[in-house]
Amino acid sequence: FWIGMFSMSAMSFCFFVAAFFSKAKLAAVVGPMALFASLLPRFVFFGTNRYEAIAAKYLASLLPGTALAFGADIVGDYEYGEQSVADNFWVGDYSFGSSIFFLAFDAVLYLVLAGYAEQVIPRDFGAAAKPWYFPVLWLLPGSWSSGSRDSDMKTLTDASEADDLSVASSAFGKSS
Repeated sequence: FWIGMFSMSAMSFCFFVAAFFSKAKLAAVVGPMALFASLLPRFVFFGTNRYEAIAAKYLASLLPGTALAFGADIVGDYEYGEQSVADNFWVGDYSFGSSIFFLAFDAVLYLVLAGYAEQVIPRDFGAAAKPWYFPVLWLLPGSWSSGSRDSDMKTLTDASEADDLSVASSAFGKSS
């Protein structure tokens, strides 16, 4: 289960990193390197135990490799003491349960961020599909009507372009 959670969070993390690249080969090289780099913050906490620097460990656990490494440290501690991890799942300020929670949270977080980045980052052939604030457009009154959101977004974009043109023409003393 623990390795499965890491696999899901690692895939989400790599999807998120790949959203920043337009070339598949480059994304295939950088994605695993970024995943490996997500392990490195764990070594900042090399001399601490699970009861020290908890807030910093929680922050570092937003990277999937670091959350996995903290969980592996806890498993190693219990194996060394010949105890069961299942009996001590939530024992300690940063527990094995915390590691699994952060792996699940990372999977959801990076999947949402990847979906967002895919929509707003410009590609080779033109601009981004949607403006960076497109999630806010869902909250506008007209977005829940029977019309499509894309037409609402196009109308909003056309209206803002018309406002930009009227501001530009008034700046040059022309009236529209």
